Amino acid sequence: MPKGPHTLTLRATDSLANVSILSYTINVAHTPPAAPVLSQPVSGFSSFTATIAVSGTAQPGSDVQLFVNAKATGPVIVAGSDGHFTTSVTLTTGSNQIQATATDQYGTGPASAVVLVTLDQTIPSSPGSLTATAQAAGKVRLGWTRSTDPNAVGYDLYRSATAFDSIAEATNVNTSMLIVTSFDDMPPQDGSWVYRVVTVNAAGTSSTPSNLAQVVSDSTAPRALSIVY
Repeated sequence: MPKGPHTLTLRATDSLANVSILSYTINVAHTPPAAPVLSQPVSGFSSFTATIAVSGTAQPGSDVQLFVNAKATGPVIVAGSDGHFTTSVTLTTGSNQIQATATDQYGTGPASAVVLVTLDQTIPSSPGSLTATAQAAGKVRLGWTRSTDPNAVGYDLYRSATAFDSIAEATNVNTSMLIVTSFDDMPPQDGSWVYRVVTVNAAGTSSTPSNLAQVVSDSTAPRALSIVY
């Protein structure tokens, strides 16, 4: 039924041809789709990559348009039968406000809630003065000075049996990002080991490695070879 006022008439006739008529006026007010809901990325996300995936839900079958900083971006996509949609947008350096609208035959609905995403393609500054000190039972104690980068969120520590320039040539020894500037490592076996540490920022970007620190791990306890008296 089209949008606007309409008259609904009911007509009743009995066996004697008596007729009764009742009329009602109704107003049809179709509403456009509700605002989409963006589920990816989450607000506050930082990215090193300019092009990121965006997904969410909208009225099934509606046309979804994405916006970055209030400007339409990319082609219109159609929400699936379950309402889900996925597309990608290109960010600009710095803060980006991502929104979406849904449109059907009755118009365009309100914009979704703003999702804030930061494009950070800077390389964080490296930590400094890495030291490695042998401890009892083969343990190695490592320490370094903090990065001066204001966007640094933590550190990753790498170990190798030989000198290395790239972290791809070494093993990451911490299972979760370090927020402190010291770490006790237990190498897999006795011998000479080389370490370097990198800064990580909110976008997940690693700095160039710190200075190289070398140490000999020794878990063998001393023993007497002879007793002279």
